[in-house]
Amino acid sequence: MKALVLSHITDEYLTAIERVCDVVKAGACKGEPALNEQEVDDTIRTNDPEILIVDSTPITEKNLKHANSLKIVICTRGNPINVNKHILDERGIPLTHTPARNANGVAEFTVGLVLACIRKIPQADKAVRNGTVTLDASEDSIKQDQTDVIWYHPELNVVPYEEFKGKELCSLTLGLVGVGAVGRLVAEKMNLLGVKVIAYDPYISEASANQLPIEFCTLEQLAAKSDVVSIHAKATSENQYMIDKKFFKAMKNGAVLINSSRGSLLNTQDLIEALKNRDVECAALDVFEYEPLSVHDELLSLPNVILTPHISGASTDVAVHHSQMAWKSLEAFINGDTVPFKM
Repeated sequence: MKALVLSHITDEYLTAIERVCDVVKAGACKGEPALNEQEVDDTIRTNDPEILIVDSTPITEKNLKHANSLKIVICTRGNPINVNKHILDERGIPLTHTPARNANGVAEFTVGLVLACIRKIPQADKAVRNGTVTLDASEDSIKQDQTDVIWYHPELNVVPYEEFKGKELCSLTLGLVGVGAVGRLVAEKMNLLGVKVIAYDPYISEASANQLPIEFCTLEQLAAKSDVVSIHAKATSENQYMIDKKFFKAMKNGAVLINSSRGSLLNTQDLIEALKNRDVECAALDVFEYEPLSVHDELLSLPNVILTPHISGASTDVAVHHSQMAWKSLEAFINGDTVPFKM
C-alpha cells in the first residue's frame, strides 16, 4: 500500500514503514513548513495514498474528497483537531492519534519552571547581565580558589545571596489543577524530590484517585494550601477562566503559579493585577489566551513573571514517542488486528 507521510517520523520507524509500504514523503517531515490546503490536495491527487500519516498539517474536507483510496489516517498528535474527523467517520475511515506523546516533556518542563520561580533563576541571570550585581572593574573581586565568600561589594546595590533566596523543593506543597497524563507525571517527579502533592480534579474517579500518592481537595482548598499551583486541566467551554481573581486572593503569601496547559484556563488580566499586588509572588507561563504574544502585552513589563513561547512539549524525544505509536497503529492495521489509539 502507498503511505503519504506528512509528519516527522524517526529513521528507525520510517525504515519499518518502508518495509511494508510504498512511502511518499512531503512537507513537515523534518521541520519543513506544513503544506497548505492546495498543496495537500495536489499531493493527494498525485499519489492517491491508502495510508496518510500527518502531524499538524490541516486535512480538510476538500483534501479528503480527492483521497479516493484512503483507508486510514494516522495523526501524530495528542489531539488531531487538524483532521476532518466528520468526513472520515462518514466514509468509515479510522483515525488514530498519539495520546500523551509529549506528556513527559511537558512534565519535565513544568518541574523546570517550578525551580525557576522558587529559586528566582531568571531574575538572578538578569541581575548578572544588566549590571545590578557586577562591577565595572574587576580588581576588587576576590579570586575563588579555596576561599568561599559571599558575592558582594559596597558598590553593588544588592547582596545576591539575600536578594535571590528561595525555598527548597522539599519544603513545598504543590497543588495540581488536573491530574491527567501530564499532571500525574508532574506528581510522580515532584514526589521523588520530596514535594507534597495535592490536587483538584472533578473528573477523576474515586478508584483512580485512591491509587495515587496525592491528597485531593476542592479548588478553594488547593489555593489556600499550595506553595506552588500548576495547571494541567483540559480546556473546555465550562472551565474558561477557572483560575481568576477569587483564586489569586485565596492563595498563600509567597505562592507561585505555573501554567503549561492552556491559556483559556487562566484570566490573564486578573493574574496581571495579582502579580502587581503580590497576591501571586511569581508566575511562569508557557501558554497564553492569544498566541503568539503581542509585543505590547502588559505581561512583558512585569519582573515577577517568566514567559516562554509554548515550548513545554518541545522535547527532541517526542518524535520518537509519536513515531512508535504511529508504527503500532499502522502495523496493526496492515495485519488486520485491532488498531490502537483510535479516536
